[in-house]
Amino acid sequence: MRSGVPMRWLLLAVLATGCNEVYGIEETQPKLEDDTDKDDIPNLFDNCPTTSNTDQADIDEDTVGDRCDNCPLTPNLDQAVTGDSDLIGDACDPHPVTAGDCLVLFDTFGSPDILAHWTVSSSGAQPVLEANIDSGTATVVTPPNTTVFLLARDEAGAPLDGVFDGQLNALLSVSDGAVYLVSNAVAPSMGYGCAVTWDMTFGFRACAYVGGPGDSICSPYPLLNVPVSSSVSMRLTSETATDEFTRCRMEVGFAVGNYEVWDPTPMRTSSPSRESGAPGIRLYSMTATLDSIALYRSQPTACAPTIYR
Repeated sequence: MRSGVPMRWLLLAVLATGCNEVYGIEETQPKLEDDTDKDDIPNLFDNCPTTSNTDQADIDEDTVGDRCDNCPLTPNLDQAVTGDSDLIGDACDPHPVTAGDCLVLFDTFGSPDILAHWTVSSSGAQPVLEANIDSGTATVVTPPNTTVFLLARDEAGAPLDGVFDGQLNALLSVSDGAVYLVSNAVAPSMGYGCAVTWDMTFGFRACAYVGGPGDSICSPYPLLNVPVSSSVSMRLTSETATDEFTRCRMEVGFAVGNYEVWDPTPMRTSSPSRESGAPGIRLYSMTATLDSIALYRSQPTACAPTIYR
């Protein structure tokens, strides 16, 4: 469920009051004055009782609202953080046994103006950007044989910078092309990341890459089985101090695959793929409806407030 304030608490309050009157019971109705976050939704019925969220959005439908969910794109009702006790839940933590991961940005593409939050560049004709207000998504129509980057910006409008992990949910058109989840785009390198490609002859396949598509490992055609849906969910995990692999998990329709590629020059000072850069989405000749994205960054300092959109 993307949004909508649940009104069931009002109905329950009315029913409780009616029972009190009939049976002479006192002090049984919900305490409507208990609203810790002051968002006009009682704690008893608030999916984020200590974080104001009047829309009650819960995109992964785990009954924990997006604003307080430590894995907003991965259902995890228990909100467990036993692996490393940082602010990211075990179910989606890019480095589950190494503390320091932060959720930097969470975007459900519900804004009517995608250009307010993303820097868009193209190798040719400009893409068509469409805000789908009813569904809270954004469609990017990429011209044929054209590469389009959407790079994330912070609240001040500046590009995010660093080395990022991420999750992306989207719906792809069935046409030759590809969609990439990019960790750190650094010209002329694409940084490193994950990709799902579509070929009209062979179908879908998945790739993990460093430095660009030429330095990648891809699944054979097709991706496990030819999927019956073009919905895609991608997870990108970067290297740690002792791990120089780029790891990707893809879910395309009903097909699932895990792919990884080793960076032969893992030192960030000597490898363009590991330099700080701007995270985001790359499209090649592909029309995609963007549903949601979460960007994570490992850092030694305390996490800044997450950017929610």
